[in-house]
Amino acid sequence: MVHVQKKKRVSKKSKLSWRKHVDITDLEHYLEDKWLQERLGTPATEKSNEELFLVDATPETKKVVTSKQKRRLLLREKAPKCFSILQPHSAVPAPMTKKNQKNGKTTLESLIEKKLKKHAHKFQKIPTYSRGKVRRLSKLKSEQRKVSFNSNVWNCEALNQVEGEWIKDDTKEHTLHGTSQYRKSAPQSILTRPSILPSIEIPHPGTSYNPDFKDHQKLLEEVAKREEKIMKDERHLERVTTGMFSKVTESERDNNWLVEMSQGLQKEEAENSDNEYKSINPPVKNKKKDLKQRRKQREHSKLLSAIQMAKKAKKKITDIHNLRNMMQEIKKQTDKAEILKSKRLKKKEYTQLEPKRLARRKFESEEIEFNAPRDISGNLRTVKKEGSILLDRFKSFERRNILRPSSKSNSKKGKFKKFTKSDHKDDWKTTVARPSLS
Repeated sequence: MVHVQKKKRVSKKSKLSWRKHVDITDLEHYLEDKWLQERLGTPATEKSNEELFLVDATPETKKVVTSKQKRRLLLREKAPKCFSILQPHSAVPAPMTKKNQKNGKTTLESLIEKKLKKHAHKFQKIPTYSRGKVRRLSKLKSEQRKVSFNSNVWNCEALNQVEGEWIKDDTKEHTLHGTSQYRKSAPQSILTRPSILPSIEIPHPGTSYNPDFKDHQKLLEEVAKREEKIMKDERHLERVTTGMFSKVTESERDNNWLVEMSQGLQKEEAENSDNEYKSINPPVKNKKKDLKQRRKQREHSKLLSAIQMAKKAKKKITDIHNLRNMMQEIKKQTDKAEILKSKRLKKKEYTQLEPKRLARRKFESEEIEFNAPRDISGNLRTVKKEGSILLDRFKSFERRNILRPSSKSNSKKGKFKKFTKSDHKDDWKTTVARPSLS
């Protein structure tokens, strides 16, 4: 009796146990075979017929066909044995032959034809090409795949083909739509500029290496005004932040806090000795009105309506007499609307010159470049350099709404915390080593 060893059941919960108990020898053999094929080349099973075979172009000689080969040729022409079950087993013909025929052929003949068509490529000659011909064929295929984009997308010649001066552009587009010719419209961002400012602004004449005295003084005045504005803003921030609060001691601060928190709190009034219930509002009585009171109420409502009608009639008469004043008020309103319209137009023109808000950060203009009077030499060789062309072009892009305003980013490296590991400390003599016996 053959002793069959029982399969051991092992846990494969963790990665370690999985790697330990899983047999991957077949996978390793497969990978080794694959790497061997990569080193030596593709195997014969994966190679094409052109790489494996070569058609012999030498003239064929008459071969002597043996009896064995003749038998094989006869067997090849015969129907396969797998179709013998489809053949009739008796000499009696089938009663319904039309059912078993298709296009004048029996099912057996059609199956044999299908089988022969399937294996027809085995008996065909394999064409052989030279290396030059293979290259030319591959080049032709690659050229066919490439798509040439030689036509101009924005060409409007198709619209001009529809003749007629009286025909509008919409009619031309509608006519060409049926001929699969569509007009490509350019995007709006190409037609409109992001800003009306020029790409290169003319610099101030005071920034020249040999400026006129008046131009240089005007430039210095602009610089001084800008610095004064910056100082004024700093003083304002100082005044509205730290300058608003007075310095107090800790005791005064605690006392003020106690007074503020105790505002609105009242001392409890002494309770009355009487325990009687007293309501705040007096009790309401459902007292009915008599006939006299109702008559007076009706007369009063009629009198009020008559007074309102008289007021309306009087107002109509006064409005007729006040037509001149009304015309003056209308004129004032129209004048005010025109003034507001002109202000809006001026504001719109001003906003077109100013950069737009494209991001969270506002645009900050660069500092004005200038030279002090002592630095002006009047010669290009000895002049003191101020500013940067790269920064000027970058700020010009931001001013013209091409780039969003940004700031210089200073990336700070994180601080590394240094410490000594517990197993690297020098106190091993007191902890690990045994104390010397004395």
